[in-house]
Amino acid sequence: MIKRFFSRILRGPAHDPDRVPQPPSIPHVVIYTLVGVGLGMLFPIFSMVYLLVIRLLPISINGMIALQQQEPLLWVIDTAPLFLGAYAFVLGLREDRLHHMYINLLAERENVAELQKLTQQLERRTNQLKAITQLAERFSVRQDLHDLLKIMLEHMRANFGYYHAHMYLLNPDTDELVVAEGTGTAGEKLKAQRHAIPRTAETSLVARAARRNEVVWVDNVREATDWLPNPLLPHTYAEMAVPVTIDDTVVGVLDVQESRISAFDEGDASMLTTVAAQIATAIRNIRTFEQVDAALAEARAVQEQYRQQAWDRNRIARRHRGRAIFSRAGTETPTEDTLRHARQQALTQENPVVVTVPGDDTLERALVAPIKLGTVPIGDVQLFGRDSSTPWTDDELRFIESVVYQVAQAAENLRLFEETQERASRERLIAEIGDKMRRAPSIESLMQVTVSELERVIGGARTFVKLGTAENLQHAEHTPAIAPPDIPDDGRANGTPPAEGKE
Repeated sequence: MIKRFFSRILRGPAHDPDRVPQPPSIPHVVIYTLVGVGLGMLFPIFSMVYLLVIRLLPISINGMIALQQQEPLLWVIDTAPLFLGAYAFVLGLREDRLHHMYINLLAERENVAELQKLTQQLERRTNQLKAITQLAERFSVRQDLHDLLKIMLEHMRANFGYYHAHMYLLNPDTDELVVAEGTGTAGEKLKAQRHAIPRTAETSLVARAARRNEVVWVDNVREATDWLPNPLLPHTYAEMAVPVTIDDTVVGVLDVQESRISAFDEGDASMLTTVAAQIATAIRNIRTFEQVDAALAEARAVQEQYRQQAWDRNRIARRHRGRAIFSRAGTETPTEDTLRHARQQALTQENPVVVTVPGDDTLERALVAPIKLGTVPIGDVQLFGRDSSTPWTDDELRFIESVVYQVAQAAENLRLFEETQERASRERLIAEIGDKMRRAPSIESLMQVTVSELERVIGGARTFVKLGTAENLQHAEHTPAIAPPDIPDDGRANGTPPAEGKE
């Protein structure tokens, strides 16, 4: 024991290089000083006891005081505690300084190791950021959602180095998380099986992430009570599930797995959260595109319906317009049956085509082309008189197609112009009638102006106007007619024919 103590004083403590020493609760300088003073006290005490024994004096305090007065040499021995304490104090300072220096060196070594680890993590994060940037470029391109998810997952596994990754999408009808895409053979099998997890499932990290709308991160899933093992992924040890949210509503879960314990850290959580946000944006954009496409399709259908109604053939026929026939001198005009058969075939085509139609006891070849506005047929073109020995060329067909397109656009412009003129005339007529009504001095005059103007414009044989509440009007037994005053004819609404105005 004494040998070890003196060896510690003279040589210093022996440290284990693989173990970080803990700072002593009491500084070494205090311990060493107390030990030095204690050892120094042994010298005067032992000397006085020895002298008292050989002189046959009683061993007592009075005897020691008397001995000190008789032997001045003992005063020199009494200084031993002072000298040994000072020496031990110096050794203690040295020990404390060496101890602190050793701790600092170990800390520096740990800092170097930590710096190397951080450098590796920084390189890994840099690669991940590059991968996320590349993913963002892909997300900005409109494409199918499942193709986008597949590219994203494979890109993540290749650049992030994960053991497995797959994407769940929430089915709101069944409240289940269904595998949309996955990496590797396991991902293909899970997608083919339409692997699904109820959001209410207790033994599932993915379900927990969807319920809580927060990142679920487990370092060792084998020790987690709510982990759902998958036989297709036998090497999973660490797992992280990140919810994908749109307007605080969970629409899916991004799940990644690793074959090492504690393989994930805060950096992975941050990166995957960024990827999940990009996925949410892509899903939102795709859904917006689908809504826009549906709205455009509905608008096109309404527009085509409007065009179909506007281009009512009966209306055009009543006005004796919208038809032209040209025949060269010496040739016969096709019969109405031939024209009708050709028209029926033309309206079923998309482009100009040569067809065979029944003629006068023969079959005639004709080139027919539909006149269309979008997908709405508004007419047709028929060309007769070319036999089979002189076929229509592709250039001629393309030329006729271009001409027919121009005819459709010009006809639509003319129809819109006429419609605008009719609307303007109608608005002008309404303004004139309203102005006459405002100038009426009394209710009776207002009623007379009303019936006279309606009779003038509409041409009704009998016109009645009556004012009152709904109850009075329903229970009225007699409705006196207000005869229109004698108003000179002003050309029926400034020359607008009533028949044309009523169409």
